[in-house]
Amino acid sequence: MERELTTRQLIGDALGQFSLNAVTMLMSLLMFFYTEVVGVSAGLIGTILLLTKVIDSAADIGMGYIVDRTRSKHGQARPWLLWMTIPMFVLTVLVFIVPNISDGGKIAYIVITNLLFYICVITPTSIPYASLMALTTRSNEDRSIMGLFRAVASFVSGGVVTIAFIPVVNMLGGGQKEWIFLASVIALISSVGIFIAYKSTREKYNTEQLKEEGEIKKTLSLLTGAKLLFSNKYWLVTFLVGFFTNISFGMASSSGMYYAKYIWGNVNLVGILGAITLLLNLFCVCHFRPYY
Repeated sequence: MERELTTRQLIGDALGQFSLNAVTMLMSLLMFFYTEVVGVSAGLIGTILLLTKVIDSAADIGMGYIVDRTRSKHGQARPWLLWMTIPMFVLTVLVFIVPNISDGGKIAYIVITNLLFYICVITPTSIPYASLMALTTRSNEDRSIMGLFRAVASFVSGGVVTIAFIPVVNMLGGGQKEWIFLASVIALISSVGIFIAYKSTREKYNTEQLKEEGEIKKTLSLLTGAKLLFSNKYWLVTFLVGFFTNISFGMASSSGMYYAKYIWGNVNLVGILGAITLLLNLFCVCHFRPYY
């Protein structure tokens, strides 16, 4: 099948991945922020962040069900990017504006803002965004190039946040106000990126059309789909691998800052750890790429 998307559209679409990865990497710094800046117990924060991810994983399934049944003049998935533009900025900033109140009040605020961020922003943005690959083109070449552009955008935004955020925020002063300011800058850039992705894409297909053309066999109810998922041993293996991979990623992201601060004596050196990790990832991608 001939290509349906222009290079300009693919770049615009990739900005959505750039934005999602930027705010996701920003959230990977929350453990350090809550313990070292806000002053909350590490064990308590770790438990809260883990439970937040578990609850959000259930929301992902529900969001897929909602996207399948969304109908608007902009399409099924694309309008969600528009609807999430402002909430992404607002809730990303709110996560960092922890008020100076009692410990119980701080914990309640952290739980509420994290749940709102992941369930009401990340899930309603990432699930529709992932669906756009199927809804904007049926060309395998387009989808391959789209995946490549998205991977590069993800790599770049993740690298910038991982390497630069801590040194820059400490250069500004290192306090909560500086964290809020820099998080606001990233949130604004990410919101603009999501809006550009919305403007750059056009849905040419929908669920019903893909059914007619054989790409989707049939639509199941949410309950039936969930039962089939949890009875599929291959999906369960994939789920467990993804689950423990994300735990490992979260531990690595958080521990690097503590290692730099308490072992090396300078938290700003975490940028070096980030750079080494990115270079290793780049080496693996280039060295172990498939050959055809």
